[in-house]
Amino acid sequence: MDYLRRLPLRAPYTVSKFTSPEVQKLLADWIPQRRFDVAVCDFLASTLNFPQTLPTPTALFQHNVETVLWKRRAEFEAKWLDRMLSKLEYAKMVRFEPQQIRRFHHVIAVSDADRQAMSSMVDPSHISVVPTGVDLSKYRYDPDARPAGPLVVFTGSHGLETKH
Repeated sequence: MDYLRRLPLRAPYTVSKFTSPEVQKLLADWIPQRRFDVAVCDFLASTLNFPQTLPTPTALFQHNVETVLWKRRAEFEAKWLDRMLSKLEYAKMVRFEPQQIRRFHHVIAVSDADRQAMSSMVDPSHISVVPTGVDLSKYRYDPDARPAGPLVVFTGSHGLETKH
């Protein structure tokens, strides 16, 4: 029902469902006041919470290139209804993602492949790559090792990237 309610919106559902009037109000107050040296919008899904005008330098941290993911879903979803909805979301994302990327002062990508995919959306000089992952040549699994304190684990959704 929530999807149907948001269907007429220009923004993809995967973005519009994360809007928050409280967050929008807070950012609309704080961003123009330049209370920060830099603001970071984490994920494309958060972009609608940021005001249209960004007087504070603001970076968009892109963990994925959503148009690439939605195109893949639109092509390969097994169920016809899921494939049709994915095609609709992809069509919305093709318009939405580039507009949002251009709105921010800088974009942070997590891989060179993502940077390349976004290079057609914004001047590549506005994109930095900050890879996420582990240098397996430096860090190896030790079955006998025990953490000395709290342990934090990040499990990403990207596939493994290998270098040849």
